[in-house]
Amino acid sequence: MGSKSHDISINDSGDEALAVMDELDAEGHYIGVVISDHIMPGKNGVELLTDVINDSRFIKTKKVLLTGQATHQDTIAAINQARIESYFEKPWDADTLVNCVRTLLTEYIFDMGFDYQAWGEVLDSTTVLR
Repeated sequence: MGSKSHDISINDSGDEALAVMDELDAEGHYIGVVISDHIMPGKNGVELLTDVINDSRFIKTKKVLLTGQATHQDTIAAINQARIESYFEKPWDADTLVNCVRTLLTEYIFDMGFDYQAWGEVLDSTTVLR
């Protein structure tokens, strides 16, 4: 699903997510935000997001970790290793998550130096005004 300005890809595992990111990058697309559950088949969310931050192509990609089972140590690892921008414990409020992603996507657009006016429908106006 998607619109003219952004697409959303849903993947079943960390390895699948990385493969899709590789494919999208090869096609010239940008990866603005990665949202990962902590518990997944294969790589856990911290491992996936650490792989993302260690790939120079995605150094500015924003990262969100969702969890219902992580420990305090997992949270510390996510922040230190994967340098996540946001962490949500289940159950999370959908509006809060959407607003967070909107803000992170806005920050990504500015970090990349894109013309923010072309992205008006998805931007966080508070972040734009800062």
